[in-house]
Amino acid sequence: MLAENLQLKTQVTRLEDELKRKDGMIKKYLLEVNNEEDRILEQQKIKKQGAEQLNFVYKRMIRELKSDLLLKDEEVRTMSSSLKATRFKELLAELDSTNLECQRLKAAYADVLTRKAVDPH
Repeated sequence: MLAENLQLKTQVTRLEDELKRKDGMIKKYLLEVNNEEDRILEQQKIKKQGAEQLNFVYKRMIRELKSDLLLKDEEVRTMSSSLKATRFKELLAELDSTNLECQRLKAAYADVLTRKAVDPH
């Protein structure tokens, strides 16, 4: 019975040592898995931040382009109205010069008529 107890104690000691060794292996494996999970989560976080930054940059570019478009539209409208105003002023100047020419021609025609009325020859 003493030999049996000694044999069982030896077997228990061996099993405890094996259990400790396997516990150490499990802890090491879990640490590696946790480190890998942390690395993967960090990569995903970096990708997400990169995507968010890219999204922010694109949104800012869109806002700037919309602002530029509004400015260009306003410039086009201003130039268009400016061209219309310029053309209108040109037409008014032409009308004035035509009126002056008509008055000059009327005066010349009236002068010719008065000369003929005074001098029938």
